[in-house]
Amino acid sequence: MHGIGKKRNALTIEWKDLKNNEEEMKNVIDYIDSIVTTINPVIHAPIPEKHPCQKDSSKIDDGLQDYIELINKLQHHTRCSPSYCIHTNREEVQTCQFRYPKEHIESTLIRDNKNGQPELLTARNDPYINPHNRIQLQGCKCGFKAYS
Repeated sequence: MHGIGKKRNALTIEWKDLKNNEEEMKNVIDYIDSIVTTINPVIHAPIPEKHPCQKDSSKIDDGLQDYIELINKLQHHTRCSPSYCIHTNREEVQTCQFRYPKEHIESTLIRDNKNGQPELLTARNDPYINPHNRIQLQGCKCGFKAYS
């Protein structure tokens, strides 16, 4: 599932004002952290043999273990290949179009990108984990990305 939405009459936040207001920046980051994550609770967990989505909900007795299995099976960018995400750039270098592996980030931050626009970097402990929402993930296979 892919989608993006903006609530009608939603508050508009000016980047130049936000980056100069520590309290508002913290509020925005706390909100983003509450809806999207790139933290893997067990980075080197084995990939489950049985697909986690095939489990009957009555058979899930450990919500954390279910979440770990879902992440490591469904939310891990595992194979880069020319038929999927590998592209050759202008310098003739092959790179992943999704920019994996990603850098380790201790805490979520918003910073200026190379064009002076806001760039969101979520806290990340796994270079291959997709952004996701835990509550949403534990009901269906889907990724999640907050756009700035």
